[in-house]
Amino acid sequence: MTAGDPSSSWRTLLMETLAPAGESTLIASDGAPREWAGLPRMSGNRLLAEKIRSVVARVHESRTVIDVVVGPRRNQHVRVIGTPVIGPAETVHAVNLGVGDPDIEPPRPRPAAAFGWSAASRLISLGRELTDSEADPLIAGRLSLTAPEMFRHVVKLDAAVTLIAKALAPVPADRWAGTATIETPMGDRAVHLAMRSMPAPDQQSWRGVLHDVTDTVAPQPPTLDAITLSAMAARGGKTAAALMDLTQGRLISWLTDPVPGIQWKGIIDNRDTPPPQDVDRILAAFEQLKNGTNHIQLDGIRLRRLDGGWCTVDARCTLISATATPLVTLVEMTPPPHRKHPHAPPDPPPVSGVVKRPSRG
Repeated sequence: MTAGDPSSSWRTLLMETLAPAGESTLIASDGAPREWAGLPRMSGNRLLAEKIRSVVARVHESRTVIDVVVGPRRNQHVRVIGTPVIGPAETVHAVNLGVGDPDIEPPRPRPAAAFGWSAASRLISLGRELTDSEADPLIAGRLSLTAPEMFRHVVKLDAAVTLIAKALAPVPADRWAGTATIETPMGDRAVHLAMRSMPAPDQQSWRGVLHDVTDTVAPQPPTLDAITLSAMAARGGKTAAALMDLTQGRLISWLTDPVPGIQWKGIIDNRDTPPPQDVDRILAAFEQLKNGTNHIQLDGIRLRRLDGGWCTVDARCTLISATATPLVTLVEMTPPPHRKHPHAPPDPPPVSGVVKRPSRG
């Protein structure tokens, strides 16, 4: 590394530290995604590689920025700066590294953020970089998001079916990595995601990190299926389509605009969106799908409205067999004109677990 152009004098690396045992792998090098890689060669400098690993371990333990100078070697010093990417439980999900010439101003860390996923609650918990964001109204001040809220901003996701299968039926110490194109207030951006499930018995919990790779990976257009579904919605059709989890009967992703005015579970509180009687009907239908039925029609399903009362939809459920064990169904919901259901059951009491961030005063 020599003085001169800062881009040639500094390298940026992102090391994930998602596993609880503290091991780490490389997931980005100079803005380009890598998947579970080892440290790249740096002019054959074994001392530097060891120092980088030491910095990663210190940042992971201390949750603070570590800044050291290594050398001299061949009359040259190298500066290593490690910046933590903090997760929702205040654990370090990754370490953003700058490695370069101590006499040249270092570049800013490349954008990265941490998150968690609970297969039990079906909620995405947000790390510090996301909850403190003021740029995106979707996440500003939020502690968590539902999966449908997140997927509404995903234009394209590589290996989406594999990710959904892993997330719904996690195995201990599993991992997944892939690239996505997401909508942001700054336009479409390409991001790389890396996720690990925890060892048994905590495999329901995942830790993840996402980082912007737009400088090296072009954002991708939506798939033909997504364009077709968007066009259907734009024509003013009344049918709303979504993917749902067969095991717990929860929304995964909207494929069209959602049914409007509905209080979906996890957005305000953790009450089910339908009343208990309709939840039983839905789960019974999903059991039939898991046992091999390809299509089921469910009429008169009531959904909790944001302004009180219920909206009724007729739902057609279609089995999606992407894995040996059926996990996902396509649900098409057709609502009547907006009106409250005339025979609404008593409203169940709220369940603890509100996901809005409390006021900071």
